[in-house]
Amino acid sequence: MAPLNPSLQAVCALLLLGVCLATPDVQPTGVNCAVWPPAGRDGRDGLPGTAGVNGRDSMPGRDGRDGFPGEAGAPGVAGEKGEKGLPGIIGVSGVCEECERRKIYQCTWDASNDGTDIGVIHQCAVKKRTNTTGLHVRWSGNLRNIKSGGNDCSRWYITFNEAECNNPARIDAQIYDSTDGHNMHIPSSIEGICYMLPAGPVLVQLHTGDCRPGHGHGDTYTGWESVSRMIVEEIEM
Repeated sequence: MAPLNPSLQAVCALLLLGVCLATPDVQPTGVNCAVWPPAGRDGRDGLPGTAGVNGRDSMPGRDGRDGFPGEAGAPGVAGEKGEKGLPGIIGVSGVCEECERRKIYQCTWDASNDGTDIGVIHQCAVKKRTNTTGLHVRWSGNLRNIKSGGNDCSRWYITFNEAECNNPARIDAQIYDSTDGHNMHIPSSIEGICYMLPAGPVLVQLHTGDCRPGHGHGDTYTGWESVSRMIVEEIEM
């Protein structure tokens, strides 16, 4: 059946509306009204559009948080043994300055039993290395002084090349006894350091002689039945 033209289609619609309004309780039947214009078919796909312009770069993002520490890796394979290195430069022989500065001499006398009242008792020859060092002298042994009347004192002293020390002072000792005939051999020590002695050979001697003024010389005895010794050390000032 051919489709109705627009005018007839409008008339048909009005008639149908009137029928429906006049007989509200009667359902219309047998009346067919065609829809105009009929629905068309789907059109074909359009052509692809032109590509859009690239957008601008955005602002850089912030740094992310530090990640958790990773687990320790497995031990690597041991490397091969390297080649032997070249010989090193020969070093300079070491010098022990402390050993060079420390020089010690020792002289000993066994049972010298020396009854000299005035004179040299013992002597020890040393060699001083420099002018800027001192000699530390220590004599040890038995000493005795016996009082006889007004003679009640004996003196022992150290000399260097036959002169007593004057820097800083003499190195000596005295024994005084107020009892006649008191025969006591006493272990004793005479010790000191002498400075400003010239370098070279030095003869260190132990003498005995008169005491300070006011006391007569007693009966002197040195080294009775025992070892006497003199130790001389060169030391830095």
